[in-house]
Parts: sequence; structure tokens; C-alpha cells
Amino acid sequence: MTYLLTVISGPDVGVTYPLTSTTIIGRSSKAQLRLSNQAISWEHALITRTGEEYFVENLSALGTSLNDTKLTAKTKLRLRDQIKLTDDTIVRVDPADGSCASLLSNPKFLAAALALVVIVGALVLWFNPLADQEAPPDWAHAYIVISAYVQDQTDARQFPAETPMLLRDAWRLDSVGDYKSAQPVWLRLAILLDNQKELYPALKAAEAAKPDALNHLLIAKPNAPAPSDEEIAAATFQFTARRLAFANKKIPTNGFFK
Repeated sequence: MTYLLTVISGPDVGVTYPLTSTTIIGRSSKAQLRLSNQAISWEHALITRTGEEYFVENLSALGTSLNDTKLTAKTKLRLRDQIKLTDDTIVRVDPADGSCASLLSNPKFLAAALALVVIVGALVLWFNPLADQEAPPDWAHAYIVISAYVQDQTDARQFPAETPMLLRDAWRLDSVGDYKSAQPVWLRLAILLDNQKELYPALKAAEAAKPDALNHLLIAKPNAPAPSDEEIAAATFQFTARRLAFANKKIPTNGFFK
């Protein structure tokens, strides 16, 4: 199962990061989940993967708590665990798909859910005034998919080391409506990605071959196949360009960095 770290309190609330084999939490430029709270250590906590399990350990002299218990050794993580870094910064372990394993393993819950699905399905077939309306774009889902791809490409040395950090910072600022600060970060990321397209023609070809790649991530269709690396590559460029264009519209036009 794929897990996701979600900042649920503190200055970076709302920031997410999909867990990889090694995930550092802190303020360092090397941290995969990079946070802005000055009370957090440069490298505060480390999450590693062994098989299908994840383990967290404290790296900070200030200490780290797991579900209000001070970490003294490497400890196994479970869904909904809360990692407390400071008094006001807490990170939660979530399923990447938003599901809850404990509920899905409960036969009574599954039976009730199935009955509810049948009832709702019947009602939808009988009367559905929204049938012709398209679902709103799911930017958060697109970001999660693209963020994991960018990290993989960076680990493979296809993208510069700063790429994941720029994407995280731009999305964090964008998510809280700080478009004035997000705009130059999106711009820097867009320039960096354009340079990579010149270095790797396959990336440029992917963008040209998949003009609707981002739309497929924003509005996923039921039973749609998982996107290919080529589609995610194209979606990455399109995602950055569209968020930059959106930020441009949200800030005053009388000065680019005003």
C-alpha cells in the first residue's frame, strides 16, 4: 500500500508528500518533506521502508513523538499515526488513495457499504440531475502523482536536485492562496523543466504526444488505466505551466514581482 504524509497542523498545514524508500522530514534542502517551521531541526525525523512496512526514527535533539509518545527507537508506522515534531507541527500518515485499511478489513462495514452503493445507484438511475455535469478538477490528486514522478526522476538524476523542493514550495504557497509568492517559484520551476526538455528530447516528445495528459489526472475516469511514465512526464510540464498561468492571473499586472 502507498502511504502519504500530510501536515495537519503548523505553518505548512496541507502540505503532502508520498512516502518513498527513505523520507527525511526537516528544514534541510535534502529533506523530502521540507518544512518551514524554524523550531524544526534541519533533519528532524527519518522514515524508512522495509518490505511493505514503514518505520520512523528521531534524528533531532529536540525529540519527536509518535501519537504523543516520545520516540526512543525506530518504530513501525501505521495508518493515521501522528508524528509530532514541535508543539504546533504534526504530520499524519495517510493512505495515498484516501482509503482506510481498518474499515476495508471489516466485513460488517463492507456489507453496509455494498448495500449503500446499491441503494444510491438505484436512486441515481431513477433521478440524476447532475448526470451531465463534469466533476471538478482534482489538483491535489494530480500533484501527488506528479510529485512522486518528479522525486523518482530526481533520484535517477534526470532532474536537478532542486526540482522536488521547487515543486513542493510552489504547491504549498499555491494551496494557501499566496499566489504572489508562488508565482516566481512556479516560474523558476517552469524554466528548469524547459531546460530538461532541451537536454532530454524524449521529455519534449512526451509533452507533444500527450497534450491531454494533465486533464486525465485532473478528472480521472472510472476504471481508467494507470498513467504511463510518458503521460506523467507530459502532465508535469502542463501542471507547472497551468499553475503559473493561474498565479499570473491572481496577482496585480502592474509589476511581475510586486
